[in-house]
Amino acid sequence: MYVCVWKAFSQTRVFVLEITIHLLQSAERELLTRLEETLCFCMVSFKFKVAKWLYLFR
Repeated sequence: MYVCVWKAFSQTRVFVLEITIHLLQSAERELLTRLEETLCFCMVSFKFKVAKWLYLFR
């Protein structure tokens, strides 16, 4: 009885762990793409500001 319960518990724990790792990986990927998008946007706006500034002080 206890062995069966322990086996089920162990399997469930491993399963939950796998799901958690999978979710973390997908969330991390999503976060990275968002971070990249934000960085690209910041770089573009920064370049635009610098270009505008250079144009104004030509």
